[in-house]
Amino acid sequence: MLFRSPVAATGGPAPTLPANGVVNGASFAAAPAPVAPGAIVAVFGTGFTAGAETFSTLFGTDDRLVSDLVGARATVNGLPAPIFYATSGQMGIQIPTEVAGATATIQITTAGQASASRSIAIDTAAPGIFTTNSQGSGQGVIVNAQTGVLAAAAGSVPGGTTQPARPGEDITIFATGLGQTTPAVPTGARPSGLTRTAVTPTVTIDGQPAEVTYSGLSACCVGLNQINVKVPAAARAGNSVPVVLTISGKQSNTVTMAVGN
Repeated sequence: MLFRSPVAATGGPAPTLPANGVVNGASFAAAPAPVAPGAIVAVFGTGFTAGAETFSTLFGTDDRLVSDLVGARATVNGLPAPIFYATSGQMGIQIPTEVAGATATIQITTAGQASASRSIAIDTAAPGIFTTNSQGSGQGVIVNAQTGVLAAAAGSVPGGTTQPARPGEDITIFATGLGQTTPAVPTGARPSGLTRTAVTPTVTIDGQPAEVTYSGLSACCVGLNQINVKVPAAARAGNSVPVVLTISGKQSNTVTMAVGN
């Protein structure tokens, strides 16, 4: 639900990374939009793997996400990047939390062959909200904070349970790219306890400010932010109510959710 479907494999075993091949893994904002340290990003190109492909994440003996998956490796400023999944045409990686500055260099290596190095823009925060279509638009990955039910129109997800959120209810928004946390969490690691983003974002639902009750990393995953908010009392009912997140002056993609009466 959190990642775009793989791009068809093309080309031979030598990896090719285009200049605009790195995007926010939630919003898919086109380059040169920046990405943030610690964020989940999607990398597009060709020849990323030596034949095998996987969407299964693997953790090493140190309980950190591995940086070598089915023969694929990525480095950012020379630092190994944890890999979520790898296909010939697409990889999901975490930008190492140690990366700093306005730009960074990324390179892909497959079976000992390296792609050209590419420069990517870096910012302290570059928020993106995940969507159910894995394209950065439409229904957001937004759930009822108590039940985990997707806040979408009833019956809108085949085989899934959905229910519009109501004003005053607590919801959880899943995102990435909200920047550093307190305490800091090492690259490739899941948080071992409660973390909070260094800066608290603002959220609007139907253009109305929503009370943010928590903003940090989700305990389940590497690089996944969760923001708990209350649906504003003034939010209008509808199946495509806009939701926007802003942090440190940086605005996310606009997604939608369902709000009931």
